[in-house]
Parts: sequence; structure tokens; C-alpha cells
Amino acid sequence: MRTLIIFALVLGLISCETVDKNQAIAVKQVNGLYVYILSEPRMQVEPLGEVHNDVIAQLNEATSGKSKFTQILKGITTTAGKNVDFQQVLQHMTALAREQYPDAEALIFDSNLRHARVVKFRLPYPSSY
Repeated sequence: MRTLIIFALVLGLISCETVDKNQAIAVKQVNGLYVYILSEPRMQVEPLGEVHNDVIAQLNEATSGKSKFTQILKGITTTAGKNVDFQQVLQHMTALAREQYPDAEALIFDSNLRHARVVKFRLPYPSSY
């Protein structure tokens, strides 16, 4: 009986698959750009520039030319709402990156959602295959 239990245990251990955690990674795209938040791509990248989510400039744009208090308040609340919603901030930042850097392939957010590095992936040279 012991032999049967040991055999079943060994067979169970052999049949268990180990999961490679590096293959468990899936990077999402927003507006066609890969988005890395507090993480880095596993391959080398070429920096193209940076994009900034300038809330003050957005507030100025939303309230410029408005003279009534209700219009100014509406501009402020609309801008605040856009910058509180995570999805809208990502949509805005990826749209900025696409506009300013047409060759962009990814955004890397290091510490906050107001600033991101715009990068392009470096492909290995053909001689390295």
C-alpha cells in the first residue's frame, strides 16, 4: 500500500507543470501604444521624448474667455473630472504621445501619471540571430 501511495505522489509531482513567471506578463495597449506603469519593457528601448499631463494648462484652456462664475466652475470641474479618471488620463497621454511622436511604440510611467517617457523598441541586429 505504501508503494502505491509513493508512486501516486511521485507521479503527481512529475506531472505538475511549473509556470515561468516571465511568460505570465501581458502588456496592454492604449491607443495602439504599450503602457508600462512602474515597470519597464524587457527589451531595449530608444527614447523619443516625454509627454506631460499639464493640469494647469488644461484649467487655463477650460476657463479662458469665460466671465460668468458658473462657466468657470464648469470648466474647472470638467478638467478635474478628466484628471481623476485613470482611463481618461491614459487616453489623453497616449493621444499626446501619438501626436508628438508618430514613431512611438510605448509609454513608460515611472512615478506618476502626469509624466511619461515615450519610447520605441530597439530590434536586435540580424547578426545576433
